[in-house]
Amino acid sequence: MNYKKVMFVMVFLFITLTLSGCRKYEDLVPEEKDLANWDGNYIYYGNKRSKTTGEDTEILIREVEYLNIQYNLFEVSDFIYLNDDIYMIAYMKNKDSISDYHYDSSMLLHYNTKEKTTAVIYFSNNQDEFIDNFFHTTEDFFIISRYDYKSNGLIKITLANKEVEEIPKGYDYRVVEDYLIFTYNSMVHYTKMDIIELNPIPDANTNAYFSIIEIDGNRLLRIFSKSFRSSFNFIGELKYYDFELITLFTAWKYESDKNVSLIGDNYFVIGTTVGYDYVSSLKNYNTKRYEVLTEYLSTSNILYKISYQDKEFKIENIFEFPDNLAFETGEVLADGKIIFYATYVKRGSQLFPGGVKHSEYLFDPQDKSLTTKFKKDKPTNVSSNFEQGIECGNDTYYFESVVYGPFMGGYYAYYLYKYNKMTKQKELMQFFALEHQTIRGLRYSEDFWHDDFRFNKERFLILNY
Repeated sequence: MNYKKVMFVMVFLFITLTLSGCRKYEDLVPEEKDLANWDGNYIYYGNKRSKTTGEDTEILIREVEYLNIQYNLFEVSDFIYLNDDIYMIAYMKNKDSISDYHYDSSMLLHYNTKEKTTAVIYFSNNQDEFIDNFFHTTEDFFIISRYDYKSNGLIKITLANKEVEEIPKGYDYRVVEDYLIFTYNSMVHYTKMDIIELNPIPDANTNAYFSIIEIDGNRLLRIFSKSFRSSFNFIGELKYYDFELITLFTAWKYESDKNVSLIGDNYFVIGTTVGYDYVSSLKNYNTKRYEVLTEYLSTSNILYKISYQDKEFKIENIFEFPDNLAFETGEVLADGKIIFYATYVKRGSQLFPGGVKHSEYLFDPQDKSLTTKFKKDKPTNVSSNFEQGIECGNDTYYFESVVYGPFMGGYYAYYLYKYNKMTKQKELMQFFALEHQTIRGLRYSEDFWHDDFRFNKERFLILNY
């Protein structure tokens, strides 16, 4: 094929793709007769509510009376749904205030969606005690971020008695199951969240990744750290902390100068980072030869198993993998076997280029066998818009979207559907399109939708009242 033919084919494909990509907004708008009637349900979004058809949007809370003083609501900073009620962190302003500030206090408000009543859980007109957002929530208490001009901190508010507990000011707060872990006075500390009581872990790395795992029936805090050693080379450290014994165990030290990868709860792999050269499929413009590239892999891997019985911590070398393959990632199956996703480099040549390749291995810890021939279960966690919808009784509300506009797609049109599980009937409730910061449509709630909205039960609530 000569140059002119190649250019003709490329121009033809470009025109075809351009024309096929130019779907117009007008082509996507449904007819009014296709829109369903209101079904009696409402969509809640923070301090707003509208009919499921997008009509009659209303503000839930405009003002609050607290200690015989009227406050206007200026802004909702954050909100959550709990037991079909709404809790909001709001910035308020005293109605009688002559201050130039938009707000002069912050509140935690409880809005009862059924009774349409508002209660004040927390109030502060001190800027050093303004609350900002929900950090962690349970049915019994909230951990809330509190911001002042000097530092950030957290407080715990118990819903039953409105008790406020201070959490020492630190940084890098992390929720690990029922524990709060953070750096305080340059040291890792932890506390159970139901009872605030600070405990240090002196030799833990403040930049570590923390997770709670179970080994041999014992609940331990796993402390996994990585440190940059040189280009493409990260070494690892692995420690475990027993909450009951208040004891820290070291499984692998930085000083060993090895890369460390976690495999499930009971295993880890160590390796050495090595650069492997290969002939790539990228051709040098000047020499017309394929470029030689380098891929860095952690090879010479050894698999270790961790045991913790009778409060005795042990690590065991159970398998050494073949050289020149990287067994850095794996998945422990229900039967105890492990699938490893190995990476290796095929050197290749100028005649047949190589590259970075991948293969899967099955390891059986019982007989220490490693094989590439095995059956894999088909994945079942297939997601869809319908599965990500929001339920209300027998109805599920979900979105379908279509890309339209300039070549390669620039805008999105959204269709909000309701599916009834009893009648198997699907109805169109709203239609709108987002074009950058502009919204337009046939029927929709303008205040609810924006360019990055997420239609899930954390952000939206649907009720029949």
